[in-house]
Amino acid sequence: MNAADPVRIVVIDRHPVVAAGLRYALNRAPNLTVVGEAHDIATGLREVAQSQPDLVITELDLGHDDGIQLIKKLRQSRKDLIIVALSDRTTLVVSAVRAGAQGFLTKNSSLDEIARAISQAVNGAPAVSPSALPILLSEVSQPHGAATLSPREIEVLRLVASGLSNMEIAKKLFLTQATVKTHLRRVFRKLAVNDRAAAVASALSAGLLEGWTREDDTKRRGDCATSTSRSPGWLA
Repeated sequence: MNAADPVRIVVIDRHPVVAAGLRYALNRAPNLTVVGEAHDIATGLREVAQSQPDLVITELDLGHDDGIQLIKKLRQSRKDLIIVALSDRTTLVVSAVRAGAQGFLTKNSSLDEIARAISQAVNGAPAVSPSALPILLSEVSQPHGAATLSPREIEVLRLVASGLSNMEIAKKLFLTQATVKTHLRRVFRKLAVNDRAAAVASALSAGLLEGWTREDDTKRRGDCATSTSRSPGWLA
């Protein structure tokens, strides 16, 4: 996805009125365009296959369908797909992240919060509502390889937590993107995780990012606030 292109989104919610409202609101936001809408797992998978979006926003309570299973199926079909889950049941945040979601927001999140979450998720930083964050962190045990992270790997991980893309990290640290990717692969291996969101959660739980705050990041990046802006998975 080119940084200048709008983020292409598919919305999945079992309530057509809610899905239509979210679609209308997101289409009014800059750099976002909703290209599809669905109300259950079957039509959701079909819509994603047809529309080829950059990102999916899905409700987890899909009636008879299981939103966690939908996330797993979406992740299996598209490794590069960005997934943001919506639910008022904050206890589902761990299952959603483990299934492959980069973001988890409560359904009472404002449009600004959702837009910021999308922006941060697109940049590879996880976006989790404040009410769900303690639950996620409490479930993340001390990573076995946490103590073996090098200072450079921790530095890269801090920038990931701040919502920077690989390109932005490379420029900031005067590295190539290939080197940044190598550092991240080593971090994933040492922390026994598969993605950036899980790596940041593990590092926070282990105290590796001590001193890092969202407020610091907000001052540095201006429009990347506590919950998540494009320029959208981290923990907001």
